Amino acid sequence: MRDIWAGKKKEFDEMNVITLSDGDIPALLPPRPSDAHKGTFGRVRVLAGCRDMPGAAVLCCMAAYRIGAGLVEACVTEDVARAVQYHVPEAITRILPETGGGYGLDSYRALSAKAGAASVVILGPGIGRGKAVSDFVFAVTENGGRSPLLIDADGLNALAEDLSVLKKATAAITPHPGEMSRLLRVPVKEITADPTAAAVAFAKEYGVTVLLKGARTVVAPPDGGDVYVNTTGNAALAKAGSGDALAGMIAGLAAQGTNLTEACALAAYLHGKAGELAAETLSLYGVNASDVINTLPKVLMRYNKVAIPEAIS
Repeated sequence: MRDIWAGKKKEFDEMNVITLSDGDIPALLPPRPSDAHKGTFGRVRVLAGCRDMPGAAVLCCMAAYRIGAGLVEACVTEDVARAVQYHVPEAITRILPETGGGYGLDSYRALSAKAGAASVVILGPGIGRGKAVSDFVFAVTENGGRSPLLIDADGLNALAEDLSVLKKATAAITPHPGEMSRLLRVPVKEITADPTAAAVAFAKEYGVTVLLKGARTVVAPPDGGDVYVNTTGNAALAKAGSGDALAGMIAGLAAQGTNLTEACALAAYLHGKAGELAAETLSLYGVNASDVINTLPKVLMRYNKVAIPEAIS
């Protein structure tokens, strides 16, 4: 994997790097027309959480709704469904059969039988590890071509076994440096030394959007185009669940029609802004992922994206 970006530093140095600012956000946010219905704003399917980590699915669902998705559907195991039903009553839950307490091929078969098309699918946060889980992840990635995928966390750990399956999907991946290290099979220090090179090289090799998390998150498109480097956020975001919130935000934007690369860049920016605003009242120490999600509407209000109904003559 090292050869993916070895010797290509000049090529990466010549790439155009974009840093978003507040002035860019109104044009990037999906419109909210006055005659809209929930179908206008898309369906997010969440394949996340397990018995030990049900909160991953909860946070994904919460964030997708807060960023504007029309409908969020959690296709999860029974324990996770109970958590989602309690914390996100707006979400639809579809209970999948378990294999050894988690997801497996039976889960995938049930999903295929009972679930229709989704605008975007979140795959991986908090689903755990093991052969059965890997079988589930590979089946969804290889056969989920009708819907774009947002693959995170344990989904990435599973795919590290055979990355070729990514070339069959329309996808964005959202690794932190440790996960990127496992994907590329190089030390973490090589990822953190040049995150832009790592993200760009992987994106071009496998034809996916890459959001590589960090103090300055990098978003690289699959076609070698403009690279985004995010400048918002603070240490308040360095907590468990922060990535789940980000995944839900990305998926919620993509469900509304934003392309995966812009959805990643915009979500990273707004996620950082929400962390900054939440820290103003809760401190850098006291912000949890759910606080970031619940602060998001206040951030969105800054950009004045309220649809004004046409005057009735």
